[in-house]
Amino acid sequence: MGKTLDLSKLTDEEAKHVWEVVQRDFNLRRKEEERL
Repeated sequence: MGKTLDLSKLTDEEAKHVWEVVQRDFNLRRKEEERL
């Protein structure tokens, strides 16, 4: 990871979708760490 994304070129709808995916990924990682 570590790459910065330029979200300024996205539409609001696209940015919202990207944000939801990032949040879901973050939550999955956190659950996985709690499980270990």
